[in-house]
Amino acid sequence: MVYYARPQRFLLGLLLVLTIMLEFILFLNKEEVTFLRIILIAIIFLSLYIKFKFVIADGCLSFEVLIFSLHLYKKEVQPNQIVSMRFKRVGWARKCVIIKITKGFNLRIVHFYPKEIYNDLIDFANQYDIPISKTKDYVILEKMN
Repeated sequence: MVYYARPQRFLLGLLLVLTIMLEFILFLNKEEVTFLRIILIAIIFLSLYIKFKFVIADGCLSFEVLIFSLHLYKKEVQPNQIVSMRFKRVGWARKCVIIKITKGFNLRIVHFYPKEIYNDLIDFANQYDIPISKTKDYVILEKMN
C-alpha cells in the first residue's frame, strides 16, 4: 500500500508571503538585496512542493522524500532492522508512529493519508514479530475512531 503526506502548506505560504513583503520593504528603503535572503525565499518556495511517500510492500518499508517528482531521500527498511514501533498522539487529535531502526535515523510517520496506515503498520509489526508500544493517549484516539 502507498501513503502520502505533505507539509502544512498554509503556514509555508504565509511565511513565503511575509518574507517577500519584508524583502520588498527593505528594497524600498534602499537596503541591499542579499544573496542569503534570496536563497531563503527559494527554499521556502521549494518546500511548498515537498511530498513524502511511504510504502508497505513485500516485507519491506520504504520512505521517500520527493520535491516535484525528484527523489531527495529514500530509505528502505527490512523487518530485521526494526527495533520497535511506538504509537503515540501528536497535537490535539493526530496519530503518530515512530519506527526505531538499528542503524540510522528513526522514521516518524505522521500526517499520512489514507488513515489506514496505522492499522497496516500494526498488521506489519504483528506479521514480523516487531514489538509495539502504544501510549495512553493513542489508545484513547483509537477508541474515538
